[in-house]
Amino acid sequence: MAYLYDEKTMKEINNSFTPNPSQIIARYMGFEKFKKLVEDKYLWMAKAESFMDAYEGEIPPRFFINWDKENEESYKIIKECKRKVFSAYISCWFEFERESEPMWLAYGCQNDENGHRDNNGVCIISNVKKLMECTSSFDAVVHRVNYIDYEKVNKDMIVPPFFFSRGENGLFRERIFYVYKKKEYEAEKEIRAITYQNNKKMGLEVSINPNNFINNIIINPHAKNEEKAYIRDYIINAGLKDKIIDSEIICNN
Repeated sequence: MAYLYDEKTMKEINNSFTPNPSQIIARYMGFEKFKKLVEDKYLWMAKAESFMDAYEGEIPPRFFINWDKENEESYKIIKECKRKVFSAYISCWFEFERESEPMWLAYGCQNDENGHRDNNGVCIISNVKKLMECTSSFDAVVHRVNYIDYEKVNKDMIVPPFFFSRGENGLFRERIFYVYKKKEYEAEKEIRAITYQNNKKMGLEVSINPNNFINNIIINPHAKNEEKAYIRDYIINAGLKDKIIDSEIICNN
């Protein structure tokens, strides 16, 4: 058997994954990516297939608890057919309470022209409401990621939210398995804007006004002092001086 849900239940399921609009979110990025965001005035929603995690978008076995084999196989076939036409695009953010040293090391850096990794990055801070507003033009939904053990099969079902979009070809509906990641990533506390689009682009450009979208900017505390000064000057010249806040992490540079 397969489970059928009425409109009220589907809304309740979706709401259970939706973070509070006032939730503060952060994005750690290299300086060149930050410059592109400021100068081109758009957020990048990456095609999910470009992500490194092989489990991205996969259906956890627990989703099919109490399904008969025929319905399970039919569902997988339909999902695979949809995947050939509709691609998932995602903008990844993180719940922000305080700075994260592992996040700086993983995301707040970039490779220089010689392929060496530097620490010339920033952390931009915004909130869920602003992310919802700017991605609404793509019918995106903003959901909190749930971290699970993919290999563990028990009595607890996986119940992902629904994605709805009404386009040229009518109503498109899909279960959003991109709200699940493996337990190993749990420290990231990720929040995602997710949409499905009928195209093969490697990403979507979401228009933003950096001055309105960005609440604060933190410069990577691991950057060299001269690089910090350069990044600070760039931010000031971009008209974002009032967004700069000091890092709480003290480093010997």
